[in-house]
Amino acid sequence: MLISHRKDLKPIDVRPGVTKRAPGHNSSEMQVSEWTLDAGSESEAHVHDFPVVNYVVKGKARIRLGNDSEEVVAPGDYYYVPTGVTHGLVVVEEFTVIVFGPASMSSFQLRH
Repeated sequence: MLISHRKDLKPIDVRPGVTKRAPGHNSSEMQVSEWTLDAGSESEAHVHDFPVVNYVVKGKARIRLGNDSEEVVAPGDYYYVPTGVTHGLVVVEEFTVIVFGPASMSSFQLRH
C-alpha cells in the first residue's frame, strides 16, 4: 500500500487560475489527481479517449455533459464522464475536484 498525504503534494500551476496535485505513485492501471480552479475559470467543451469519475471537494461549477442541460455540482457530488462524451465546465466558486481515471490520463492537461 502506498499513501500520499495531501500536505506533501506540491501544487503544479497548469495555467493562470488552475493548479493540479497528483501523487507520484499513480499506477500503470489508474491515475488520480486533484484540480483546483479559480472562480470564473472555464474548461471549454472537449472530449477524451478515456472515462473519468470526478468527486467535488469544494466550490461549485456548472457542468455540461454531451447534449444534456447544464447541472450545478457542489461538494459531495460525483459526476461521470464516459469515453468520447463532449463535456466542459464553468466555475461558479473556487472549485476543487478529484479526478479518477485510467493510466492513459496521466498526460491529460485541462483545456481552456
